[in-house]
Amino acid sequence: MEVFETEAMQYVIQYMAKYAMYPYNILVSTYFAMLLSFSFAHIVRLNYIVDFVTYSWLYPVSISLFAVSLLFCARLINLESKVMQRQGFEEYAESGWNSLQMCAYFLVILSSVVSFVHDTILLSSDGTSITAESNVAFFAYNNVLGAIAMVMAWSSCLSYLRGYTMFASIIATLMQILVDMQGFFLLLVIFLFAYHQ
Repeated sequence: MEVFETEAMQYVIQYMAKYAMYPYNILVSTYFAMLLSFSFAHIVRLNYIVDFVTYSWLYPVSISLFAVSLLFCARLINLESKVMQRQGFEEYAESGWNSLQMCAYFLVILSSVVSFVHDTILLSSDGTSITAESNVAFFAYNNVLGAIAMVMAWSSCLSYLRGYTMFASIIATLMQILVDMQGFFLLLVIFLFAYHQ
């Protein structure tokens, strides 16, 4: 469009690229700090769940990392809720990226709280009751919830990487490929169900 090729518009674009990237970099840093602390909390948790006697010192590390991830997540939800108030819920929810982000935030919170509650309940006064055998069903579902939350959180990081020129075109291409493959995925699901019987 000719509007974007005027000299005044080029100055505006350069100004926005120069000064709008600083707050965006802080937002992206906050998200990745939440993502890494949440991921490391689960990794540390897997070590002390298997052998609590040997790795009992990892329990407070895991709880601290979960707490840090919850603080970052609360800040990100606060920022997203301000955007939602400004745009209105319907317009905000139209974007799949916004829905993915909010889903990832709430799954991170749910997984962190469930992990904390589960580990606190299983800790006895002598500190030796956390084992993979104790309450196996809840432990398995807890790990599944953590895995789903991890996948959603890492997938949501694509939304933040779109703001950088080196990732923007790659992510846009990936999204277009996924949209174009909807029919193929539907056929795949049909064949899976058909041959499952």
